[in-house]
Amino acid sequence: LPADLKDFDSRMANGIRPMAAKKTDIDSGIKSEQLKYFLQLGEKDDYVCADKSGTEGYNDITVDEFIADPQKGECANLMGAALNGVNLSMAKLSGANLKEADLSWAILSGADLSRANLEGADLKFVILNKATLNKANLKSVNLKWSSLESAKLRWANLKGADLEGASLRGADLFKAILISADLKLSNLVGVDMRWTDTNKTNLKGARYNLSTILPFNRAKAKKRGMKEVK
Repeated sequence: LPADLKDFDSRMANGIRPMAAKKTDIDSGIKSEQLKYFLQLGEKDDYVCADKSGTEGYNDITVDEFIADPQKGECANLMGAALNGVNLSMAKLSGANLKEADLSWAILSGADLSRANLEGADLKFVILNKATLNKANLKSVNLKWSSLESAKLRWANLKGADLEGASLRGADLFKAILISADLKLSNLVGVDMRWTDTNKTNLKGARYNLSTILPFNRAKAKKRGMKEVK
C-alpha cells in the first residue's frame, strides 16, 4: 500500500478516528457560499435580493472580480466602488448596491441596472445608452453631461439628481420621480414623461419636440423655461 494509506490503516487499527467536522464549521461554510447565490426575486415594487431560502442580502464580489466578468454583477455589493472609466457594456447589475460608487466616464451601454441602488453615485459623463434602469434608486446622483439615450427609466427615483446637460433623447421616464432634480439644458427630445413627477424640477433650457410626451401642456413647458425644437 502507498505510505499515506498504510498510515491511515495504522491509525484506524489503533482506534484513532479522523476528526469530525463541527456543525459550526459546516454552517459557516454554507453561509459563506450562500453569498454567491443571491438573486433578484419577484417583480415587487422594491427589488429583493435573496437566496433560495429567502434570506435577503448581496453577493460578496470584489471590484476586480466584477470588472473581469461584468455578467456577475446581479445583486452585487459594490458600495463605494471605484469603477470610473471602466467599460461595462451589457453588464448585469440588477438589484446591485452601487451606493456612492464612482462610475464617472464609465461605459454602461445596454447594461441592466433595474432596481439597483445608485443613491449618491458619481455618474458624470457616463454612457448609459439603451441601459435599463427601471425602478432604480438614483436619488442625488451626479449625471451631469451623461448620455442616457433610449434608456429605460420607468418608475426610477431621480429625486435631487443632477442631469444638467444630459442627453435623454428617446428615453422612457414613465412615472419617474424627478422632484427637485436639475435637468437644465438637458435633451428631452422624444422622451416619454407621462405621469412623471416634476415638482420643483429645474427644466430651464431643456429641449423637447413634438414627439416628447410631457406631463403638462406646451404652455406650461414654455413657462418653465423649456425650449421646443424641431
